[in-house]
Amino acid sequence: VLTLVATLGEFRMEAEGRDGDIYEAFGIAKHKMLDQLESWFADSVDTSERDAEIQSVIEGRHMIH
Repeated sequence: VLTLVATLGEFRMEAEGRDGDIYEAFGIAKHKMLDQLESWFADSVDTSERDAEIQSVIEGRHMIH
């Protein structure tokens, strides 16, 4: 069992990977942590802001690099 722990101030996140091979356990834990981060990011993004940015690009007010 391998547990990854990330902290930032009072924020704490953990992800656990289980495998007989430490590298595989690390990979499993890493993917679980990335999934958590992706989920939290998606929940925290204001969709109206994103929609306004998309509309701005469609209307030619911004360029995508």
